[in-house]
Amino acid sequence: MAFGTGLDVDGYFFDTTHFPRVIKEFPFRGKGIYTIKGRVDEEFGFCSITVSAMEKLPTQGME
Repeated sequence: MAFGTGLDVDGYFFDTTHFPRVIKEFPFRGKGIYTIKGRVDEEFGFCSITVSAMEKLPTQGME
């Protein structure tokens, strides 16, 4: 199981939860920008995503 923290397009933080099957199929691939798909939950005014798929997007000038 893995956890992540990110920023949305409006600058708000969110947490992600990656269960073992998902992290095996869609592993983190280093620093960068990711498309994340999953179920959004809100608890105590804070959003989190249970990830079902993710993909690192190509960026210019980042490795």
